[in-house]
This record gives sequence, C-alpha cells and structure tokens, in this order.
Amino acid sequence: MSVGVSQIATVSAGANQAICSTTSTLAISGNVSGVTSTGFWTSNGTGAYNPGAGFLNNTYFLSLTDIANGSVIFTLTSTNNGPCPSVIDTVMVSIIPLAQVNAGTDQLICESQGLVSLSGTVNPNNGSWTSTGTGNFSPSSFSLTPTYSITANDIAAGFVTFTLTSTGNGPCPAVRDSVKVNIRKAGFCKCRSQRAIVFNKPKRFAYRKRECWNSKRLMDKHGNGKFSSVSNIT
Repeated sequence: MSVGVSQIATVSAGANQAICSTTSTLAISGNVSGVTSTGFWTSNGTGAYNPGAGFLNNTYFLSLTDIANGSVIFTLTSTNNGPCPSVIDTVMVSIIPLAQVNAGTDQLICESQGLVSLSGTVNPNNGSWTSTGTGNFSPSSFSLTPTYSITANDIAAGFVTFTLTSTGNGPCPAVRDSVKVNIRKAGFCKCRSQRAIVFNKPKRFAYRKRECWNSKRLMDKHGNGKFSSVSNIT
C-alpha cells in the first residue's frame, strides 16, 4: 500500500497598500502554490470584483461604504486543496481621504497696517502657505494662522495672493485654495467707518464711506462742495 503526501498550499494576498478616496478601482493580485494554484477572494467591503472573486488577479470596484469606512480587508483562500485544509492570507487597503482646504476670505487693508493675519484650515492634514509677495510669514509658512509682513513691493503691486496647500497627502494629490489681500495706499485710507456731511448747492447730503478714499476723491465724486463735518459711525 502506498500513501501519497500532498503539500499544503502556500497563499499570498500581496502587500498592504494605501490609496486615495478619489480612486474608484483597485487592482488586487494574489498567488497560490503547492497542492493547488486556485483561490477565492472575499472582503469586509461592499464593492464588486471583475472578472470575479474566483480569479487571483482582479479589479475591485470601491463602494461609497468602503470609502466611508476608510479601509477594506481582502482575504485570499486556497481552493481545490485535496486532503489538505484551505490556507488563507489577508491584505489591508487603507483609503486616505482627499484633503479639504480653506484659505479664508479675501481682505482689504491699508498699507499702514503692516501685517496681514491669515487663517486657514486643512482637514485632515497639515498645510503650508506661499504668496505672490516678497514678505515673510511668522512664525512660519507651515502655521495655518500666520501673520505676513507687507513689503514695499507688495504695496506697489496693490495686492498679494496667498495660497494654502495641503501637506502629508499620502497617495492623494495636494489640494490648494487661495485668498487675495488688496492693499490700499495710506492716502486713500481716511477711515472706512466715517460719515462725511457734504454741502453743495443746491443740496446737502450725507455720504457713508464703504471703502478707502481720500477727501479729495470724495469731493470730486460729489461736486466741488466742502465738508462741514466728518464723524465716526458706531
């Protein structure tokens, strides 16, 4: 009497990997050797396989639930094992969310202000600032809420555009958002919150300032009259 001895299967589901949440399909590739060369894929996900779960080399279509859960664990199980038990191996695919970046709202400042206060948010990662200007960030460009020192070149240009870019993105592309800070020269900054009472024949009217203008431009806009008073609006 002879007894045949079968070699137990060796199964490899591949290496763990990370993908971006913007990815819709995933390539999975396994290997089965020994007593058999066939296997079957299962997972804790809710997506679909193509051409099918019984193929070692497969394409998996991610579902919205998979993306929300942040990972999918795949299990490759040997089949047609003969007298031997089936063997399994697992691989985890982490799904990294795409960053959400907000650089804040546009601003209007006077050159005498000297500093620009920035406030950005990056979720779930960190970020860094760049600008079209020649000033410096404090404490650094990697702070989400830095201050920026205005330079003479910035004032001459009349504005600075700031861009906040996500960092630590893993397999995902960087995400950017921009904010524009307009700079008015000192002569045009006669206080945004003042009210000018202007006399001009044959009528008298009040003008509420909404931007930075000097008194000459205000008078040019409304005739050759004169200011009787300028009062702060509270």
